[in-house]
Amino acid sequence: VRHIEREMAKKGLEPPLWDKGMGFTLSMYAFTILRGKADNSLFIDQQSIIEHARKIDWYLAAVLMGSMAMLLILAAIGYFFIEK
Repeated sequence: VRHIEREMAKKGLEPPLWDKGMGFTLSMYAFTILRGKADNSLFIDQQSIIEHARKIDWYLAAVLMGSMAMLLILAAIGYFFIEK
């Protein structure tokens, strides 16, 4: 994320001000990198993210989204199938 935001700052684009410390932009960046195409987002500049993303960023985004999917699957299994 730092690399992408540093490159965006060179172009005069600032990171979102509404996400100071929360980390929501991390998941938005990861989703954009994995999709590989930009749409009309009000929250982040997706085209700049795609332009500045490196190959390692794609792998990191895949690990982040994969671990989030596993967390949700395990939480659902625990909620529905484990007796209380």
